[in-house]
Amino acid sequence: MQRQALPALLRVLLVAVAGVAGRDQSPTASRDDSLSLSWIFADGQPWGVRCVGSARAGLCRAHAHLLLAATAPGGDAAGALVSGATHAVDGGAAVAAGPCVYEVHVIPPALTQQVFTVNYDALLPPAAAPPKRVCISPWVASVASSAPAPASLPPYCMALNVSVSPPNAIASTAARLLFGNWSVVCSSKSAKRKLCRTMGHVALLGAAPGVVSPMAATGAVSFDGGESWAEAGGSR
Repeated sequence: MQRQALPALLRVLLVAVAGVAGRDQSPTASRDDSLSLSWIFADGQPWGVRCVGSARAGLCRAHAHLLLAATAPGGDAAGALVSGATHAVDGGAAVAAGPCVYEVHVIPPALTQQVFTVNYDALLPPAAAPPKRVCISPWVASVASSAPAPASLPPYCMALNVSVSPPNAIASTAARLLFGNWSVVCSSKSAKRKLCRTMGHVALLGAAPGVVSPMAATGAVSFDGGESWAEAGGSR
């Protein structure tokens, strides 16, 4: 099966990655050997969705999406980090949530902070009352053998106060490109071992006929203008 060409915008972004792959974008050196973690509120106070409803099935899906900035020891953006979280709903006990998602890009101009997202996602049957409030507490850890203690944040509580019930179902799954972030960063010049990391992050807006249906995304990346492709994975 021949792979279809990607949209022109995405092709340009992928070619641009290949063009800068040999460029050394070293992050600002840091003497801090600890881990740090902070919230990113790019669009002001975040809010959550209490119910995206499917009139046909009577189901309800609640979700919240928050951004985190994690800094590896020494401000090394090439350092491998993992992140997770706990969440508590409507004053209940905190339980382990799924792993936080690494967004595969760093924050300029310092290039020392890696971006993660933490998500709350619940699918509810027709008889269940939608949640009203969720509190989320994330953590981040380094996978290095001599790693410092993990860093964490106290719970951030947010109202799930938006309810939507789309009036018209769509005939088939649809998606469109929102934006892409592409960067190449290398370890700071003071690092004991020099590593470089090529990163690409593409955001898609997707819709499913069932409204609340779980969705997954995958893709492929090309560094030679579309002559060859390698699977790039994805997330949901």
